[in-house]
Amino acid sequence: MTPIAWLFVTVFAVYRLSELVAHDEITEVIRLWLGRKAASNRKVWIFFAKLARCPLCIGTWISAIAAYLYGQWVVENVGVMEILVLWLAVSGSQYFLSVRSMDDN
Repeated sequence: MTPIAWLFVTVFAVYRLSELVAHDEITEVIRLWLGRKAASNRKVWIFFAKLARCPLCIGTWISAIAAYLYGQWVVENVGVMEILVLWLAVSGSQYFLSVRSMDDN
């Protein structure tokens, strides 16, 4: 596959993973566990509980990992600036897709 094709695959994979974490039944156990931990009123658990329920939020961090992997495996030997730009591009694309799917509901 070409790097552009891989970029599209990366964007859609990040979109799907963020929806999986935030909404799908299979990860409900994790979200419930985080919610119970957050009930202890510790800020770190509250942060993670909120993060796991928001596809826009979790997508930002999944995008960071995906951008790094894309930069290392597909493009190879990219610098920090390129990784940051990739992160913003993938995150922004995922955000756009997530907001569009929220509008449909």
